[in-house]
Amino acid sequence: MEWRSCIRNAAPFAAMMAVECTDIGISTLSKAAMTKGMSNFVFVVYANAHGSLLLLPFILSRRKRAPLTISVLCKFFILSLIGSLAQMLESTGVKYSSPTLSSAMGNLIPIFTYVLAIFFRMEELDLRSSSGVAKFFGAWVSVLGAFTVTLYKGQKILSSSPLSGIPHQILHSQHPNWVLAGLLLSMAFLSFALMGIFQTAVARELPENTTIVFFFCFFNTILCGSFFLKVERSPNAWKLNPDIELFSVVYSAILGCVVHNSVCTWCLKEKGPVFVAMFKPVGIAIAVVMASLFLGEPLYLGSVIGAVIIALGFYTVMWGKVKEPKLVSADSGICSFDLKAMSQGYGIELYFDPALENQVLKAWNILARRQISTHLIEIESRPHITLFSAPFTDPSKLENIVKIFASKQESLPICFSSIGSFPNDNNALFLAPTPSSALLQFHSQLWDALKKEGIEIGEEYRPDSWIPNCPVAEEVPKSRMGEAFTVLRDLKLPVTGYAMDIGLVEFSPVREIFSYMLGNTVEA
Repeated sequence: MEWRSCIRNAAPFAAMMAVECTDIGISTLSKAAMTKGMSNFVFVVYANAHGSLLLLPFILSRRKRAPLTISVLCKFFILSLIGSLAQMLESTGVKYSSPTLSSAMGNLIPIFTYVLAIFFRMEELDLRSSSGVAKFFGAWVSVLGAFTVTLYKGQKILSSSPLSGIPHQILHSQHPNWVLAGLLLSMAFLSFALMGIFQTAVARELPENTTIVFFFCFFNTILCGSFFLKVERSPNAWKLNPDIELFSVVYSAILGCVVHNSVCTWCLKEKGPVFVAMFKPVGIAIAVVMASLFLGEPLYLGSVIGAVIIALGFYTVMWGKVKEPKLVSADSGICSFDLKAMSQGYGIELYFDPALENQVLKAWNILARRQISTHLIEIESRPHITLFSAPFTDPSKLENIVKIFASKQESLPICFSSIGSFPNDNNALFLAPTPSSALLQFHSQLWDALKKEGIEIGEEYRPDSWIPNCPVAEEVPKSRMGEAFTVLRDLKLPVTGYAMDIGLVEFSPVREIFSYMLGNTVEA
């Protein structure tokens, strides 16, 4: 399974590198189209409309999909509202500046995200530790660098002739305004950061990337189109010429609206927002090279100094993140462990989508940071609900049963709505899911399948005795049980998501034997 792990870890890195390259291409082509006369408003509408049309066949052909409730659709709408505002501000900022400035200012996204995460209590601000000081001052240094790029141009240090056949004057703003552009881009990237924070809530409701991206583009088209029809009243403004305008729209629809949004959504779930944000500084070098080679854009001293300051501040923040106390993360490759399991045996467990898993890990990390309970992290556990446990059995026989069972199931809605503890000396705390009919039926069907094959099942896992729970703490000192409950209440239950995988683990020592995605026969 090592080669699968290597590919799984390398794929997000390669995908984000490709996304950064395509993003600079989008900025470059959109600038070329807008300086030739295309409205930046029309560009945003057409790009999102084409992206929606490209994704529509995939949405309609999908047989299994999570239910689209009013609540989920409202969250899609709010997400698109923030995203459309960000796109409008960014496209206007590029119109008055250059792709290089847009890429440099893009480094504010991780800084804004960090500040918003503190505001929404996703991050802790601790100025008593070196990591806390580094993150705090690194954020302000990056902001200083962004203002340097915006307000200080400096002397020209490099210039070249464009390699493209497009005339030089078409590729540059007739009336550049770097101060206005810097303000617009700052507001755009603040909106993007806010969108990333809000996207976490949306992903918990519906972990299907294609559906999220489709509705994001669809609502963007409606929102931007309805507003821009009042701004651009001339029919000629909406005419799409079959030249650089059409090419830039199609390019942005495919590689921007579809590929970029899909890759970023996937990487956010797999690796988290910090991983995605770390690739923003890479865009500076790519933008400088592309703008210099293809646009013949001169390189100014202010851009270089500002970019260096931004990168310095950003990586200071990253150093602070690395120096934080070692806590568990969703992508650490951990196996699971049943708190109530016997000293040796096997367990069938239900695993969650990355967003919901991260919510449980957040509770673990807070309890560990306060030294209330570190046991789950020490034994390298993974958030789960145990469906079955037995002292001895045949793993190959179980694998065949679970594989067939998983192929007949769909992703299972999970809603953790309460906190509980077991009446024993272990002082264990858990999140209790709402005992929905779907969850109870899922467990009952698995129990029937195991019983049919002659698998012995403990009394505590019989359908009439089973208590579904997700462990969050074990061996909590009795004197701190009240504090632990208070910490868990800060999670603002209910927390919702989906159970996506089912797997088998062996203990002890803990070792994952296999796992399958629900509704699929391929190993997860």
